[in-house]
Amino acid sequence: MGMVLWLTGKIVEEEKGNFGLWLSYLFTGVGANLVSWFTLPPNSVSAGASGAVFGLFVISVRVKMSPGWRKFLEFLILGQFVMKRWYIDSHRYLKQLRLQLDY
Repeated sequence: MGMVLWLTGKIVEEEKGNFGLWLSYLFTGVGANLVSWFTLPPNSVSAGASGAVFGLFVISVRVKMSPGWRKFLEFLILGQFVMKRWYIDSHRYLKQLRLQLDY
């Protein structure tokens, strides 16, 4: 994960500057933790920086895309498939985790 953070952070820093990188990192990290807090069951524990790293990845992809409407439309369509797959995988993982904790 450190390599992904370094690569995506470098891209965002080149385009948005040092302050923009830190602001993006904090914003995506807090946002990801809020989403986890609202979507996970009340007794679950969630910690880490993976949401912030994924957020920087999304920002770096968006920064490198050309500003045309066609590319933006592709980004929106592909993003839906990624989020749907993430939703399915996270629910499958939580279901398996609940089964393991019941034993």
